[in-house]
Amino acid sequence: MERNDSRPRRACVEKQEQIAKKQFARQELSNMNELFLQENSDATESDSGDEIADERRMQGAQSVDASAGKDMFNFPSQSPSVKLTLVQKANKGIRTPTTRTTKAQATTPSSRSARKPHDVNTPHAVRRKIASRLGKIREENLKNREDSDESENDDDDFSEGALLDEEADDASDYFSQNSRGVKKMTTNHTLSKLGEAMLTEEQITACLENDKDPHAKNRRKLLDKLIRSFDFWESLCIEGSNLLLYGLGSKYHLLEKLSDFLYDRNFMTMTVNGFLPTCSIQEIVTNILAAISGSRPKGLIGLQAQLDFINSHFRKTNSEHLFVLVNCIDAAPLISAKSLQALETLASAPMLHFIGTVNHINAPLLWDLNRARAMRWVWIDATTYEPYSVELSSDALRSSAANTLSSLEHVFASLTINAKRIFLLIANYTMENNSTSNFRGMPFQTCYHQCREAFLVNSDLTLRAQLTEFVDHDMIRLKKGHDGVDYLVIPIEKETLEMFVQQQPDDV
Repeated sequence: MERNDSRPRRACVEKQEQIAKKQFARQELSNMNELFLQENSDATESDSGDEIADERRMQGAQSVDASAGKDMFNFPSQSPSVKLTLVQKANKGIRTPTTRTTKAQATTPSSRSARKPHDVNTPHAVRRKIASRLGKIREENLKNREDSDESENDDDDFSEGALLDEEADDASDYFSQNSRGVKKMTTNHTLSKLGEAMLTEEQITACLENDKDPHAKNRRKLLDKLIRSFDFWESLCIEGSNLLLYGLGSKYHLLEKLSDFLYDRNFMTMTVNGFLPTCSIQEIVTNILAAISGSRPKGLIGLQAQLDFINSHFRKTNSEHLFVLVNCIDAAPLISAKSLQALETLASAPMLHFIGTVNHINAPLLWDLNRARAMRWVWIDATTYEPYSVELSSDALRSSAANTLSSLEHVFASLTINAKRIFLLIANYTMENNSTSNFRGMPFQTCYHQCREAFLVNSDLTLRAQLTEFVDHDMIRLKKGHDGVDYLVIPIEKETLEMFVQQQPDDV
């Protein structure tokens, strides 16, 4: 009885295992079918005849082997894709009554042709088709490029011809417009048509004076605050330091107040306006010599000899203090290497004090460590916010002198050493004797004798050849006097000539 009870259970278990195997086989077949369809979808289009033959062959196989598949697996319901896969499996490994063939049928040519596999789009075939398609596309692109290049060349030829025609028309228009017979037309929009006359410089000044400055009161407070520091500035100078005032705004009026303060303290002062183009280190040295002895001492020839005399004088203990107030010590006439060296020599004297102002933002770059130590500068913030009206009033004079000096330097740089020394010899003679009222110039014979003594020329013909270049560049003019003597005149202002001579090195 126990065996009879276990038999139904064993049959149920076996049936369940069969059902699970069928489900697993169905799932594998569906997965294989999906992979097959995916590979076929990536392939390119095949010939229409092959597609029709494949469809007919597939339909015949499905109709013939449907019963075999059902008898074998006994599926309740199957999709067309699953059926197709089952038929292929049945043709490969399962022989049903409908697919059985005799030996004679298997050996016939018709059966062989029937068993021959149909053309399938394999990955290799797909790649070949894609490569051929890409080759055709490349050939088409190359042909299109060649056609476009030919059309562009035709357009370039046409545009070049059009440009040549336009240039010819412009050239003809230029000659027709600039011919002598054509009258040039100018605009008639002039200032006279405004109906009002232009303001003169006096009227502009009067208008500016009548204008009320809203910040005048605040600037006055800043100036009063700086004036209260004059006692401290004086003590710094007496102790051996020199002052350098920096900050935004003009310090012209501040130095005027400082000069009055020092004068009330019985100190000797001298104010130098460095913003003027006529200012030079020679002028400063000359004025200091005049303040010492009342007149220029005789026998002091050359800038270095004068500097040594001043330095030795202010090193004496019984000498008076001299305050030199320099407006715009960073101006162009005072920033040359020669001027800076002269200021160092003067500042080394213990009884000679410098108080300078700077307005340029890069003014500290003028003095390196050694020069700053020699000048003994003490930087003081003296911001006034005053307008630079006095400093800017000499712009016209500064520009003309700068242009003259620049042109003179360019011509002088192209001369030979002997020609440079001859010109400087004439310039020094002119500066020394130009103060007299009856000065006509340097006589030619005097110039020849001095040049011969300096071994610059060996004959008057050589001197005249050197002077020809000066005359051509309008650096020297030859004038004949009433007595028939040739005079050499330099047509340059005395101040500009002094600046030029001071800028030249000592070895020239």
